[in-house]
Amino acid sequence: MSSKPRIGLAPALLLISVAAGLASANLAGGAVGEAVRGLYEAGTTLRIGSIALNISLQSAVFNLGIAAFFYLVGLELKRELIDGSLSPIKNLWPPLFAAILGVALPAAWYLLLNPQSPQMLGWAIPTATDVTFALAVFVSFGSKLPPAARTFLLAFAVIDDVIAVIVITLMFHGGSGHGLVVPPALLGVLLGLVLPVRSIRMVERKLNAVVSWIVLPLFAFYSAMVALPGYEVATSPVFWGVVARPIWKLAGVFLGGWLGMRFSGAGMRLSKANLLRVSALGGIGFTVSLLVTQLAFEGRPDLQAAGILATFVAAVISAIVGAAALASGHRAETADSA
Repeated sequence: MSSKPRIGLAPALLLISVAAGLASANLAGGAVGEAVRGLYEAGTTLRIGSIALNISLQSAVFNLGIAAFFYLVGLELKRELIDGSLSPIKNLWPPLFAAILGVALPAAWYLLLNPQSPQMLGWAIPTATDVTFALAVFVSFGSKLPPAARTFLLAFAVIDDVIAVIVITLMFHGGSGHGLVVPPALLGVLLGLVLPVRSIRMVERKLNAVVSWIVLPLFAFYSAMVALPGYEVATSPVFWGVVARPIWKLAGVFLGGWLGMRFSGAGMRLSKANLLRVSALGGIGFTVSLLVTQLAFEGRPDLQAAGILATFVAAVISAIVGAAALASGHRAETADSA
C-alpha cells in the first residue's frame, strides 16, 4: 500500500481557485480580475420597510456562505464537546492556550521590529489563522493523524478568530465598509453549537456539498484577487515582521498546546510530533490578515504592499511546511500499520 497522501478533489478545487484568483489579478494588467470583481460586486438593493439589503454574489459568499462553513465547524465542535476529544470541558485548555500564544508571539516579534507608528499598527497582521485553508491542507495530508488533531486545529483556529474580531473591533471600529467577514463566521459557529445533537448529521449532509464545491471555491477565488507588489517592499521592517509568522505561529501554537495538555484529559493528548505537525498549519493566514493590512495602513500604499506580499509569502511557506509535516505523519502511521 502506498504511503503517499492524496489531495482530495475539494481541497484541489480550493487550490485551483486561489491560483486562478491570483492570476486574474496579476496577469494582463489585472484587467481580468477587475472584470470578475465587477461581477462579484454587482448587485441590487432590496428594501424591506426601512431596511436596505445589498444583494450580490460577494455578499452571498462572504456572509451567508462563510457563515454556513463555520456553521459546519460549529457542528463538528459541538459533537466533540458532547462525546469527543473536547469532552470533558477541561480538554479546551490546549486549543485555548495555543490560540493565545499563537497570537502573542507573532505580535511580539512584529512590534520588536516595528516599535514606531504607523508601522506598529500592523501588529495584528501575522496573528490570525485562516481555518478554511488550514483545514484544506489538513484534509489532504493529515488523514492518518488521530481525530484529536483535527479537533485541536478547528478549536484553536475558531478561538483565534474570536481574538481577531476583538482586535479589529477595538482597533478599527469593526472595519466598517471593508467587507469584514469574521462576524458572520462567529455567528455560524454559535448557531452550530446550539443546534440539537439529533439534527447534526442531517444538517451536515445537506450543507457539506454546497459549502465544499460552491462556497469555498468562490470565496478562495475572490479573496486571492490581490495584486502582488514588487520584491522591493521586502526591505521594509513591516515585511519582515509579517513574513516570520510561520516560525512564531508554529512556536506559539505548539507551546500553548503542550502547556494546555498538562491540564487536559486523555482525549486531547497529542504526541509532541503530531502537535508540531498541526501547529505548522497555524501560519496559514490569508483573508483576515489582508483585511487587517488594509485597515491598519489605510492611506499608506507602501506599507500595505509590504504587508500583502509578506502575508502571501508566509501563507505559502506555512502551507508547504504544514503539508510536508502532515505527510511525514501519514508515512509514519502507514509504516507502523504495515
